[in-house]
Amino acid sequence: MQTLRCTAQANPEPEYHWYKDGKPISPFFSSQEQRIVISKLDGAVTFTRLEADDEGVYECRAKNDNGTAVSEKIRLTLS
Repeated sequence: MQTLRCTAQANPEPEYHWYKDGKPISPFFSSQEQRIVISKLDGAVTFTRLEADDEGVYECRAKNDNGTAVSEKIRLTLS
């Protein structure tokens, strides 16, 4: 299991969105199992089982009515 975290202090509370290689990601369900879980509460994305196609560059965007903050890019590699 691997978790990437994203936090932002904002008022109103932001919504968190994750991107892989510049494209939005969403939870993926495989065989009744949640393989990627994105928390709306704290901005974390958890991979319950990593697969080769999960490798890439990830970033988090925290967005509210006042604007958007973008995280530094995170490169996820499997060895």
